[in-house]
Amino acid sequence: MPTFVMTSPTLLIDEWPLTSLIDGVADLSGTTDMVERMRADGGGYRHFMPGLSTFTATQSGYSDDENAGMVAEMTIASRLSQRIVTATAQGGATVGDFLTSHRGYASAVQDPVGAVGEIGKFSITTQASDPPIIGHVGAPLASRTTAGFTGAAVAMTGPTATQAVYACLHVTAAAGTNLVVTLQSDDNSGFTSATNRIVFSTVSAVGAQWLSLPGPLSSETHWRIICTIATSTFTFLAGFGVA
Repeated sequence: MPTFVMTSPTLLIDEWPLTSLIDGVADLSGTTDMVERMRADGGGYRHFMPGLSTFTATQSGYSDDENAGMVAEMTIASRLSQRIVTATAQGGATVGDFLTSHRGYASAVQDPVGAVGEIGKFSITTQASDPPIIGHVGAPLASRTTAGFTGAAVAMTGPTATQAVYACLHVTAAAGTNLVVTLQSDDNSGFTSATNRIVFSTVSAVGAQWLSLPGPLSSETHWRIICTIATSTFTFLAGFGVA
């Protein structure tokens, strides 16, 4: 992605689209522990090796006070539930747009905060329990009907033997039944021999899912999202990446 000015990021946590409640995508931080390895032949220098990695994300915005809103649901008790957090840098309105996503537990939740005369704000910090992905939008956040959806081909080399392909699904509105979302791959952009790689559980309600498939799939060079809907409409976003 070339250099850009961030003007229209989007943020989703599980089934909640939070774009209208944030003023930007906040802190996304990855760190790796450096473990000291003492060597007699180290030439007088300390030597280190990379150890365990941690990915932490902190998002903040304006509190929503709806009964079923994100803030109402993000209680201390919810710390036992994993959350799927997905952000796009420039709106994510086009297949292939940059996307970052991770699944993790909420380690800190603040709501509402702020001084008198200010808009109340929330803050949530999640720590990833899977590798975060820097990938692509496969299906932009939009309402879809029984006509279904077939996303455009996205060029992406599949995972090696030590990697996996990860996929996220955020269903933000459900007025129908039996939404089935599938991630396909092929070795050509025409998808002449498309293979289903990840099939999300059939849903008829709002929610979020996170699935993965280990490599090697390095011969697969193009990926896409397709969906079928039995009745009425669903609003959802789906993305994928390799980590």
